[in-house]
Amino acid sequence: KEKGRGKIKHAILFFPEIFCLREIKHVILPAISNRTPVEKALLTCPCSNHKNIEMKELLLVSIGSFFGGGMRFWISKMVQSYTFIAFPFGTMTVNVLGCLIIGFLSGLNWNGGGLLSPSVKMLLTTGFCGGFTTFSTFMNEGYGLMKDGSYTYMMLYLFGSLALGLLAVLAGHYLAKCIA
Repeated sequence: KEKGRGKIKHAILFFPEIFCLREIKHVILPAISNRTPVEKALLTCPCSNHKNIEMKELLLVSIGSFFGGGMRFWISKMVQSYTFIAFPFGTMTVNVLGCLIIGFLSGLNWNGGGLLSPSVKMLLTTGFCGGFTTFSTFMNEGYGLMKDGSYTYMMLYLFGSLALGLLAVLAGHYLAKCIA
C-alpha cells in the first residue's frame, strides 16, 4: 500500500496535468481530506488557475475528430478521382462542405435556440468538423467576429491567417530543402 502511494506521488510530481482531469482525480485520489498536509499539497492541482479539461469533453472531441478525419480523407479522394485536371477539387469540396455543416450546426443554437446539447455540439463542431476540416472552424470564427461587429478584427484574422499560413508553408518548404 505504501509503495502504491509512492507511485501516485511520483506521478503527480512528474505529470501533474493528468490529475487536473476531474474524473481521474475522483477515481484515483478519493478521500483527499484524510491525507496528511504534505500529501494534500502534493495532490493539489498545479494548474488550478487554468480551465480544467474534462475527460468527457476530450473523448467527445477525439471521437468526432476520428470520424471527421476519416470522412475528409474518403470524400476528398472520391471527389478527386472524378476530376481530370490538376486542381484540388477534393480539398475544396471538403472545405466548403465543412463550412456548410458547421454553419448549420451553429445555426441550430442561434439566439439561444439550444437545439443541440453542449456535448453534442462539441462532438459535432469541435470534434467532427475540426477533424473534417479546420477551414470550417476558421470561417466560423471569422463569421463570429463579423456578427459581433468586429470587422477590422475579422479582416485581420481572415487575411492575416491566409497570408501568414502561406508564408509558413513556404518557410517550411525552404527549411526542409536546407536540411535535405
